[in-house]
Amino acid sequence: MLGSAPTVRDQNVRGIEKSRLRLGVVQPGENIANFNDALTTLQSALAYLYTNPSGDRFWYDTRPTLRKTVEDRATQVAASDVEYEIETRLHELRKEPPFAGIHICPGSSLDVPDEQAARLVILRPSEEYKASNQNNIAITAVNDILGNRGNTPRIYRNMLAFIAPDQDMMLSLKQEVRRFIAWRSIGTPSV
Repeated sequence: MLGSAPTVRDQNVRGIEKSRLRLGVVQPGENIANFNDALTTLQSALAYLYTNPSGDRFWYDTRPTLRKTVEDRATQVAASDVEYEIETRLHELRKEPPFAGIHICPGSSLDVPDEQAARLVILRPSEEYKASNQNNIAITAVNDILGNRGNTPRIYRNMLAFIAPDQDMMLSLKQEVRRFIAWRSIGTPSV
């Protein structure tokens, strides 16, 4: 990779061709696919390794790649921003039969009417459920909504269906939402 050292930004042809990289490292009798996989891994993992649009030339630069910039910004996204983005997307859902209403991320049991009509309640992203966990936040929220509507007991409990976020799946969802927010921030100037 010495031939791929950073040069001027105006240079038209940059870096070393992929075939020359393989020629420099593969010994007779070795499997070339291992080196192709290693190069692909380096390309996705290194912060300063660039490639041209056709993917046949590689070089280092003094600036981090766009992927590295996005990953850095993603680590700085606050948990409250992640939950807000998820809730905003959930609020775009529209009521569908057989439900008379969809109640997205209710703040309290007062937000869910007590009527003789089927209703779907989607819990907040922070109210996660895990079967092996005895102290589920989701179960607490569901019991509160099922038991009461504000200060009065709920009459039509059997008319409610609940969706709770799975605790294990939320980890990967929140990470992807962080990346989404970071990518979106690339397109807009930072304040």
